[in-house]
Amino acid sequence: MEQPAWAILAAHSALTLAAAKSHGRQIRLERERYGYLKADFGARNPAFVEALWRRDRILFWSVFAGAMAMALAFIGMKAGSGFGSGTSPPPAFMLDMPPWESYLLLAAVWPFILAFMVSGLASLARLALASPMGNTSGTPSARVSRDPWPASLAWWSLTFALTALIGAAVAGILP
Repeated sequence: MEQPAWAILAAHSALTLAAAKSHGRQIRLERERYGYLKADFGARNPAFVEALWRRDRILFWSVFAGAMAMALAFIGMKAGSGFGSGTSPPPAFMLDMPPWESYLLLAAVWPFILAFMVSGLASLARLALASPMGNTSGTPSARVSRDPWPASLAWWSLTFALTALIGAAVAGILP
């Protein structure tokens, strides 16, 4: 049974928010790990924080651009094959949605989701591999010395569970 469009859009919205939260949490934890407990998006920050954010933006937008380019190439191939004219069956990922909504999810929403996930997981890996003496600005606060892994595991578990749920819907596994 195909899923209704509202359920697909709700699942994608929830996944986008979970991926963004997981990503943001990892960047914050990485910043705090090195002793920079506060940052201001609208002001100058210490060089470490600016470098961290710059590295993250480069990775994020590179993944986004690559994913969008692949999605647009796929859409272009589908459009060239007669899809939408009734002569070609819709791709499985479309479920119960008009082609333009499915293409919007594929070309705009999924690149954001992938960029959040890849750059967040890169930050998680850097944090996991950081030496215990990585703090460069002083003594860690109680906030930094708490174990960040359980909450990170919870956010990433939610992100991957939603990804699996959407994948199951696309594959027709869900009733």
